[in-house]
Amino acid sequence: MNSTVDVVVPPQERPAVNDPHAALRKKPERHRVDPKRDTVLHVGHQKSYIHIPKDAFVFEDGSPVTAPVEIKFVEYRNAAEIVFSSLPMTYTNGGETFRMNSGGMFEINGACDGRTVAIAGDKSLSIDYALGVEFRGSANQM
Repeated sequence: MNSTVDVVVPPQERPAVNDPHAALRKKPERHRVDPKRDTVLHVGHQKSYIHIPKDAFVFEDGSPVTAPVEIKFVEYRNAAEIVFSSLPMTYTNGGETFRMNSGGMFEINGACDGRTVAIAGDKSLSIDYALGVEFRGSANQM
């Protein structure tokens, strides 16, 4: 009898070996943002937008960011991009593991002068994410 076993190794426990997917992994788009101005970034290939209010960024110590911020944006639109991204595609609920179904995902990171930035507690970014597929016949219809 054949059976399938999925083994998930948390990132901190993965062995230090050359990443076979590194050359296939998508490179991030890079955008510079003036943190003192409201900004709308056009990102990705499907006409998605990130709305960034002025004064949205802080450093880890909570101090405001006043110099330009570099935003890195990567989107994953299909199964191959998701697989090569090494993003986890399972989740656990009530002790049971489920596989995710995705119409697309993205990753956003920001830095200023080599320091990671965060979103201020009283601010939020909004994202108009253009879905590339339609989901039908599931509990998560859109």
